[in-house]
Amino acid sequence: MREYRVREGSIYSGIHYLYENVDEFNSHITNPDVKLYNWGVDDYKLFQVGDYVIAEDGYLVQILAIREMKSKKERKGKAVFIRFPMGTFAVYEKANGTIYYPRFFAMFTTGDKGSAGGRSRNNFSGNADEAKKRFAHLIYKGFDKREAFRVAFAYYKFLTPSQIEGKITKLLKDDLVLTELRNLLETQKDKLDKKFSDSMLLNHIELLLNNCRKGSAEHRKNIEFVLALRGII
Repeated sequence: MREYRVREGSIYSGIHYLYENVDEFNSHITNPDVKLYNWGVDDYKLFQVGDYVIAEDGYLVQILAIREMKSKKERKGKAVFIRFPMGTFAVYEKANGTIYYPRFFAMFTTGDKGSAGGRSRNNFSGNADEAKKRFAHLIYKGFDKREAFRVAFAYYKFLTPSQIEGKITKLLKDDLVLTELRNLLETQKDKLDKKFSDSMLLNHIELLLNNCRKGSAEHRKNIEFVLALRGII
């Protein structure tokens, strides 16, 4: 469970809780009236204030307000604004029933068409260290490396596949990224010790290494990543 603090001056000011998985959510939220939905998958019309949504980065966050607002786009459909602690996100429904959900990451909202109030655009700077931390968090949550890079470094608009691979390789060796991943793993150490035996962990590492051609750049990169994460190199 994580805390998200909304600064004073907002009607939503205070600490809000983000749950890391469904089991954690179920252990804390026992009210049967509180529902859980998947962002971009479940119908937004079912959402109610107080319900929770699983964001695209896997974190579970509460809906604080829902408002349908008049806008020019309403001529061709309607817009519904859904407030979460980290911002307000607009869901657009066209006249033909097509629904558009903006990208929504509870820990790190994106800067393109995320927060309707522009808050995420203000927070989504080109600061390299913050982007590296976003990358580490997304890797920790199980994102594919390329997708994690695209989300964390959204300000890189025009890169070739080889350029992206090169930047990912550097990130997987970066001290800040490795430190952030170690910190994230340390917070879950007790849970991991209970959930995974040493043999299971070895199997996971073996799969990581075997899912690429031995001797290839990808294979060497994965070996270095595992060793660095373990603090060996």
